[in-house]
Amino acid sequence: DVASAAAVALGRIGGEPIILRGALKPAKPIITGRIGAVPILGLAGTAYATTVAAHLFLRPWLGSLAGLAADDPFLPAIATFSRPREGGRAEALPVWSLREGPQLLLDPAGRFGQLSALAAMDGFALIDDDVPEISPGTPLLYHPLLMPLI
Repeated sequence: DVASAAAVALGRIGGEPIILRGALKPAKPIITGRIGAVPILGLAGTAYATTVAAHLFLRPWLGSLAGLAADDPFLPAIATFSRPREGGRAEALPVWSLREGPQLLLDPAGRFGQLSALAAMDGFALIDDDVPEISPGTPLLYHPLLMPLI
């Protein structure tokens, strides 16, 4: 896989790679480590998977390197849609948000891997691995993409 190949390449040039795998969809393995004193973080996958990984992993990593305090970028929201789920891993769904009074509502923006979803979304909903299905009214966590990476 891409992460293993990257780890081998980094090792050949004296790097100290670590492959991180998680139970998140979409997620490709992330590679981290050092080349000498320089920290590295590598993301792989589709444009959507890389966008999600950048916000979930790269953003806090850059913040910690810059000496910034950790923050919680997620906002409480409510699903307006139905969607069955497979258990066993968390999901980051492409969504677009709208306000209805004080509530933040989320509509699906497309499917994983579709470039049109990346173009249509204004954030993603993070769904825990133990949520069996989504129906209108299901509480979700929303991560807006208007937030800067650092």
